Amino acid sequence: MRNHSPGDGSQTGAYYGPESGTRWFGLWDGFFAVSYLVTAVLLFLSGGSQVNHSIPIAALTLIVPWYAAVGRTLMIEDTYGPRNLVFAAGLVTLFCLTTAFNLVGAFALFAVIPMLIMSLPMASAVVLATAANLCPVLVVAFTGEDLGLSVLGVLPISLLSIALSVLLGMWIKRVVRQSKERGLLIEELRHSRERVARLSHEAGISAERERLAREIHDTLAQGLTSIISLVQAAESEVREAPDQAVNHLSLA
Repeated sequence: MRNHSPGDGSQTGAYYGPESGTRWFGLWDGFFAVSYLVTAVLLFLSGGSQVNHSIPIAALTLIVPWYAAVGRTLMIEDTYGPRNLVFAAGLVTLFCLTTAFNLVGAFALFAVIPMLIMSLPMASAVVLATAANLCPVLVVAFTGEDLGLSVLGVLPISLLSIALSVLLGMWIKRVVRQSKERGLLIEELRHSRERVARLSHEAGISAERERLAREIHDTLAQGLTSIISLVQAAESEVREAPDQAVNHLSLA
């Protein structure tokens, strides 16, 4: 499990917080919603018995709370552990169940593959993504005669989908990493600005204190100099002009 220590440069929450960590997730939520709706509509409009409609749509719909309750938090926290494997295994199971009863459910791969990539390390994500892409091939292998499809006709598409899944995974990981690094830089810049503002404020206070200290020092120095001058004048006049000396002492 990957942990973020307080002194580690990869600590997520400490630098870019909840808002920057989830800001980009709104787009992904929208993409997932659109993928679910499109696949559900295609399943509803496809031919076949009631079982070929109800069970796939039910399995597909279960992916929504499974993602909302478990997967979304794991993706945002960006930590890997047993819960990630449980979520990914459940996700692939629900997808395969959807595809097993209706091959049209394979359209859900557009949402399933990114979820696997964002919730697992790259190696594990590629393994499960490959398994998910081969699920339609297995369905064709067992029911291909009824559907008028052959394994050799579907296998190249699945292999191409696996290759695209790997490329998509690398791209998603790179985009997510860049987004987090950008959020880290923005947060560090904000902290730097706060430090500069604080230091500027402290410098202003220090300068004002120095100015007041100089004014007080100059005032006291001038007063002491005047007193000394008056006392010296009184000393020189105490015999010849005692009245003038008394006036100087009074001023002192």
